[in-house]
Amino acid sequence: MISAIFNLIGACGHFVWELLCALLHLGGSLLSAVFTVLAWPFKATCSLLSGAASWVSLFLGACGVLAVLLLALALLAAFARHRNRG
Repeated sequence: MISAIFNLIGACGHFVWELLCALLHLGGSLLSAVFTVLAWPFKATCSLLSGAASWVSLFLGACGVLAVLLLALALLAAFARHRNRG
């Protein structure tokens, strides 16, 4: 009877450990995906500047420039709207 209780406690501990490891693995995968998405414009720009550019790097660099311009226009519009309200 006592050994069954210890087996149950051990199984619960093993379950908690496996769950924690799975959650940490999921968190690491999500962080990796986010950092990959955030880093591609910088990688493309560095490869363009170093001269090792292919059409993929050129395309990604152009997309990065367009994304920065779009963000700048959105911030400018938000600033203009905020200034006109006051």
